Amino acid sequence: MFDQINPASWRIDLNVLAYDITVSALIVAVAVVIAYLIYRAAFHLVSRVTRVSETNVDDEIVGRIRAPIKWSFIAIAVTLAAQYDAPLRLAGERTSDLFWSSLSWENQRRPLGSL
Repeated sequence: MFDQINPASWRIDLNVLAYDITVSALIVAVAVVIAYLIYRAAFHLVSRVTRVSETNVDDEIVGRIRAPIKWSFIAIAVTLAAQYDAPLRLAGERTSDLFWSSLSWENQRRPLGSL
């Protein structure tokens, strides 16, 4: 009955584990590179359009949203990659559970109405 939770009785094939980790890492790397190239192309076009305008307000707005948009593209790429790779999906589910539980725990510690 307790053999399931005893790590000494687990059978782990290290070749399969190494293969899964390698494939998952390659999938994530390719997804991040593609997302970064899309980000660079999109902001290249946006920068050219904002350079033509007479004011520099739009340049400043683009400059301020550049980093958050880049990290959003990367996060979306990793999420999409995780949908098509089972070991990566499992790791993502475990990580998101940890993230959301820590986020809710942080909100419980914070007094009501404070930011």
